[in-house]
Amino acid sequence: MKEKIWHIRSDFTKFPAKDVVEKILEDDRKNYDKATSELKQEIEILDEAITFFVESLQVLYIQIDKWKTNDSNRVSIAMLTSILNYILVARHMVLLGYFPEVQEIIRSCYERTSRGYLFFYSLEYASKFLSGEQIKQKTVDDELSKLEKDPAKKSEIYRGLRQYYGYLSEAAHPNLKSLEYRYGSEDLSSRVGLDCVFGGIMSSERGYIVITRLLQTTLSALRLFKAIIKVGSGEWDTKFEALNKKCDELLDKIVSG
Repeated sequence: MKEKIWHIRSDFTKFPAKDVVEKILEDDRKNYDKATSELKQEIEILDEAITFFVESLQVLYIQIDKWKTNDSNRVSIAMLTSILNYILVARHMVLLGYFPEVQEIIRSCYERTSRGYLFFYSLEYASKFLSGEQIKQKTVDDELSKLEKDPAKKSEIYRGLRQYYGYLSEAAHPNLKSLEYRYGSEDLSSRVGLDCVFGGIMSSERGYIVITRLLQTTLSALRLFKAIIKVGSGEWDTKFEALNKKCDELLDKIVSG
């Protein structure tokens, strides 16, 4: 796969808008087919994780009579279902080349995963959620850190959660940093807005990295199942660790260049 299969250049103003839109949709379809072929191995691992996610949901809904009156479990499972939808959307976006926009999906998954943990461990916050109350991420991170009894570790966990959310927000909030994927980092502040870059921009290197990040996000959400599902055998753990190992191998490949 070339670094860029296509992109809309500044001369897009020379063509009727209808033609521009048709070209975007046509190239998106080409991106999807090309990326599916070039990133086949990575997509297969991601699909394996998504399949495991669905299998875990199936286990929960087969047992629905055991938790349907438990608000903590019910709301946590609602978060997991929402995460699955976001992951499925992100999978399509990666193959279409909409990498910058995937960052917002990844942050949204984190918000739901962290709330899923909070609701599972706190009936109080599950009830607040069901009453329609807005729960800020800072509150979620603070409450999750309180699950650790050691004061020193508690502070460390809170700082880590806030730093990670800040990192996710850098590429998701509508700030200058969020435009790097489309404009590049060089002279970004002086070039932003002058080049008109929209639609999918396919890159095998970036696609590999974003798929790996999406896989990490999926695994993070899967860990919540471990807390909810009462599995007697080690089958669930075995499947999860196998996926985790594959993810680590993808990360090692990124680090090694």
